[in-house]
Amino acid sequence: MADGSLIFDTKIDSKGFKDGLGKLGKVANTAIKGVATVVAGAGAAVAAIGTASLKASIEFESAFAGVNSCPPC
Repeated sequence: MADGSLIFDTKIDSKGFKDGLGKLGKVANTAIKGVATVVAGAGAAVAAIGTASLKASIEFESAFAGVNSCPPC
């Protein structure tokens, strides 16, 4: 005959939690490396634009260096 009592097992298995954290860490490292690659590429693009802009400016000044804006004074 049952006495009406219930027994619960409250033991926690933390292996799955630890495995999940390990996988999450690997995903985070991969994401960080991907972001670093994108940032490096963007930095290189900005540097290339700056270099091209400076070159165009130098060529523009060079082309107009001999031009005298004042009529013969």
